[in-house]
Amino acid sequence: MDYCIREIEGKQAHDPLFNKASSSTTVWVEGPVIVGAGPSGLAAAACLRQKNIESVILERSNCIASLWQLKTYDRLRLHLPKQFCELPFMPFPSHFPTYPSKQQFVKYLETYAQTFKIKPTFNETVKHAEFDAKLALWRVKTADKGENTTEYLCRWLIPSKNKK
Repeated sequence: MDYCIREIEGKQAHDPLFNKASSSTTVWVEGPVIVGAGPSGLAAAACLRQKNIESVILERSNCIASLWQLKTYDRLRLHLPKQFCELPFMPFPSHFPTYPSKQQFVKYLETYAQTFKIKPTFNETVKHAEFDAKLALWRVKTADKGENTTEYLCRWLIPSKNKK
């Protein structure tokens, strides 16, 4: 009997599904936490950057503008003329057509992020956000793909992500 228990314990020690180690950390963010790295989140971060306010962007996907990159068909074009879809401080390139394609819009957003040095934290899903009135701070709880959790503490929260 004792042999069987030791054998089971030995197998469990090397089983990644059984021995799923996770960690939890807490991070203080001086500026706002922005939820979502789509056009709205990028625009918010760029506007803050122009005022020398650093922010943290949390994105559940592995890329910016994940809705545009992963959930739309390739022939999609903007439904509004480009001048109505520009983000702050950076117009569309003049050689883009009036109605840019999906690929052109994604390239514009990627260039925008590079221009303003916006570096989202990818694969970080916000599980819960709550204002702690006693501390006068937001508590933003996230999990990565490995279910490691992080709690971000900040004074301001900017939700810019579409709901699932």
